[in-house]
Amino acid sequence: MGDITSGCTFTRLVPALGQSKYYHLIIETAATADTADTITIPATTYQGSIACILGFDEDTCVQEQPTWVVSTGVITLGGSGNSNKTRVYDVLMHR
Repeated sequence: MGDITSGCTFTRLVPALGQSKYYHLIIETAATADTADTITIPATTYQGSIACILGFDEDTCVQEQPTWVVSTGVITLGGSGNSNKTRVYDVLMHR
């Protein structure tokens, strides 16, 4: 278990008209991500708070639900003990 934030790619997707009160933050981990690793969403870069997260093991497309702490923006990877797998998370953020 460790903080793998530095090895992640963050992509912010904002609705075209910008009228939604939400936006999507897509997070892709390195291929070395393990269950119980953590990712910290940098609050200074991505404004808002986490509404919900949908996560997948990229190799098998199996859904893995992470846990998170809204006040700190720390996500703990879910899964069933899968080691060394790329994970992709769609984080719905409040603006």
